[in-house]
Amino acid sequence: MLIARFIKQDSSIYRSIKTQMKRLDTLFLMRPTLFFPVWIMIIAGVSAANGVLNPEIYWMTDLNWPMILMFAGLTLVSGSTFIKNQLMDVDTDRINEKLFLLEKEAISASSGERLAKITFISGMIFAGAGSFIKLGETGRISTLLVVIWAMLLYQMWGLLYSTKRFNWARTPLLGNLANGIAGLALFMAGWSFVSGDILAGIVASFPYLLAFAAVTLLTAIPDLKGDLAAEKITFPAKFGIPVTIAVGTLLAALSASLGYYLNDPVISTSSIVSVPFFLVALVYLKDHHILRAIRYPIFILAMFLSVRYPWFFVAVLVTFFIARYYYYFRFGMLYPTFQVIHDTD
Repeated sequence: MLIARFIKQDSSIYRSIKTQMKRLDTLFLMRPTLFFPVWIMIIAGVSAANGVLNPEIYWMTDLNWPMILMFAGLTLVSGSTFIKNQLMDVDTDRINEKLFLLEKEAISASSGERLAKITFISGMIFAGAGSFIKLGETGRISTLLVVIWAMLLYQMWGLLYSTKRFNWARTPLLGNLANGIAGLALFMAGWSFVSGDILAGIVASFPYLLAFAAVTLLTAIPDLKGDLAAEKITFPAKFGIPVTIAVGTLLAALSASLGYYLNDPVISTSSIVSVPFFLVALVYLKDHHILRAIRYPIFILAMFLSVRYPWFFVAVLVTFFIARYYYYFRFGMLYPTFQVIHDTD
């Protein structure tokens, strides 16, 4: 990180910026770095639907207010669920050294609960506004399904996965089921915004869901230590790291094959490019190879989608660097990063 070479952590400039960065704590409680897979699934639904309606599509630069509101709404709903997940996972995050903001000197649990409610309500209002505006423009009633998909997303990630009453996150089957349905809700929200053919959208979502599941399975591996200490039985905790990576590799390969069968060049090509990262992780079982198999497929799919929607690349790039500067000046971390050896995250 270039700025770290010029502004050292023991300098007065660093301490001054660190104080200013605290103002972003509320925003970063929503974990904006997790917005990347959320946005990818939404734009994948939009892209797949447009690909069916116009097979000759190469790229689309159109960005309108209904789409902005839809994206903002689903992002806020997702952010609300990420807050609730952190509130439930305080013990495991502390063990895994990922507890940054839910502390007495940063944000209290009660403030986190209040923010989660406000964020959810705001997200539903934005998603609903975008849907109604789109309905007025097209007359297509299916655009209102975006609100239903947003509610389903919150049910999966915000209630069943991230509350102690249900606590699906602590069982490998139910946890992955919640993630899969949440991924489907995000994809179908994007699809429904463009097309009313819901059945075709569900079919088109399968290769994306397989790719989503492949990466999601592996994301539990870096947290294995804390999950075991807190008796949280995730997929790698129950079946082991080699089996988890093997299943992820199989899912990525199936994603490429099904994407090719469904004539979807975006997911088929990006999954083919991603499979070698899973294979290397499976052969060597090293932490840095596992991190590559988590981070690089997300980046690869984002870049393929950015070819069709250049503005999406701008959103990803801006968020990446804002998060990178925030974590450096707030916590002295170089995160997010593609570096996989000697990482501090």
